[in-house]
Amino acid sequence: MFFALSTFLFLKKSMIKEDFIRSLIIKYNFNRAEAQKIVAVFFDCFREGLKQERKVMIMDFGLFHVLQKKQRTGRNPSSGEVYEIPPRLSVTFKSAKSYKKFLNREND
Repeated sequence: MFFALSTFLFLKKSMIKEDFIRSLIIKYNFNRAEAQKIVAVFFDCFREGLKQERKVMIMDFGLFHVLQKKQRTGRNPSSGEVYEIPPRLSVTFKSAKSYKKFLNREND
């Protein structure tokens, strides 16, 4: 069963929310409604934490936090037009050391 899940996930270049739902269904035998609720609650909590400008840390994975970007001057490369880019919030990610090791180890 795990082989089928890992094969399914690695055939795609990116993961979407539906892939998390399928993982819960296949790996833990949740029904679709339960899996959808679990994924929805996880992402709601994640979004809410970032919206409140709190750090969101997932052990052995990494740290997400909101960064306030200052106003700056930008330029349209095709026309050369100069314009102001307003201040905005941005989400940054710093991976955990253990996750970096996982990503960089040789295939076993």
